[in-house]
Amino acid sequence: MKVPFLEYRSVLAYNRDVFLIEHSDLLKTFIAIDNNFDELIRLPQTRRDRDNNSHVSLVPLILLLRRQAHCAFDVLSADQSYQAWLLLRPGVEAVLIIGKWVDDSENAKIWQDRAKDPGAYQKTYTGKALQSASLIGSERIQAVLRTINDRFVHANLDYYHRHLDVGPG
Repeated sequence: MKVPFLEYRSVLAYNRDVFLIEHSDLLKTFIAIDNNFDELIRLPQTRRDRDNNSHVSLVPLILLLRRQAHCAFDVLSADQSYQAWLLLRPGVEAVLIIGKWVDDSENAKIWQDRAKDPGAYQKTYTGKALQSASLIGSERIQAVLRTINDRFVHANLDYYHRHLDVGPG
C-alpha cells in the first residue's frame, strides 16, 4: 500500500542519515556553537550590570533562541530549509527583544502588556523602534527578521509567485 505521508517521512529519515554521513563537520560545528548557550544562560543568572540590575528575565528568551536553533538545525538536516527559517524566526525576534529589555526595563512591561496596550507595543517593537542601542548589529539582525518574514512567512507577491513560476532547474 502506497501512503504518501509515510513516504514523505521515510525521505526525511533518509535525508537526516545522509546529512550525518556527508556533513558531520557541520554537526560538530553546530554542537560547538550550541555549547556556548550554557555560558550565555549563566551570565544573566549570576551577574549584574553596572547599575547592579539583574537580567535573569532574559534567560527564557535565550532558551527560546536555543530551542529554535535546535529545531531549525534538525529540519535543515532533513533538507527542509524552508521550515528552518520559519522555526528560526522566533529566535531572531527573541534576540531583538533582549536588546530592547537591556535598553530599558520598561520595554519588558510594554511587551508583557501588548494585549492591553497594543499601541505602546507597536510603537516600541515595530520598524526602526525594534532596533536597540544595547545590541550591536541590531539593525542587521532586524534585516534578517524582515527577510525571513518577506520570503517565508507572509503571503506577499513574491511568496505567491514562488509556487507558480517555473524556471531552469
